[in-house]
Amino acid sequence: DIISLTPRPLRPEDPFIITKSEDEAVIIVYDRDVAPDLSVVVTDDTTAHFVSLAADSQDLTLVTKIYDISPDILGAFDTPLEMIFLYDPATIPNEEAIQLVNYNPSTGLWELVQDFEVDVLNNRVIARLTHTSLFALVIDLTPPEVKIVRPVAGTVSIFSDSVSISFTVTDNFAPAPEHTAFLKHIPTGETIAVANGEEISDLQAGLRLTGDWRLVVVAEDRAGNKATQEGDVFTV
Repeated sequence: DIISLTPRPLRPEDPFIITKSEDEAVIIVYDRDVAPDLSVVVTDDTTAHFVSLAADSQDLTLVTKIYDISPDILGAFDTPLEMIFLYDPATIPNEEAIQLVNYNPSTGLWELVQDFEVDVLNNRVIARLTHTSLFALVIDLTPPEVKIVRPVAGTVSIFSDSVSISFTVTDNFAPAPEHTAFLKHIPTGETIAVANGEEISDLQAGLRLTGDWRLVVVAEDRAGNKATQEGDVFTV
């Protein structure tokens, strides 16, 4: 197992370098041909306080120390670094909601690392990194926000009117959450899948059912937080 490996001086025959933080919570493995010698250290208290404020503003809960992989390197690595980030499950209320983030000094915000997986059996996060930065594990327990714009309450004619579909789905954290949307016929429970921006006419199967309908949008972010929003009732 890579975690059992210990850091050692770079030798000409070694294809990879293994570096650990002093507390051995973070391990990075990288090709010596694509990166200079890197270090992993816990950030100082002043930096930690500053970037923690950003996490608070994004409704993210830091559940580990903040680690600085340095030096700063411009551009992305052609071959990603591998990071192994160990965590204590006793300090984390919901391991399924763990997110690996890095701090972007240009925006002053934490951003989601795109290529990572949570190994709950071994209490670790494994990631492929393409740049150096500040890294931490956070818990995101904030559900997405869904706002339905149309259809609005009222009456539509199946002979002359169409139904406009318009809604927004946002989240406190990138990337935008996945979502599904459908029109629901309230008396029968029958549904029609729809998409944002779509115009639904009477020619489409299902909407010929008269009675009350409403738009329902269901969204889920990467952390598994879900939100369901039901729109105004309109009558066909």
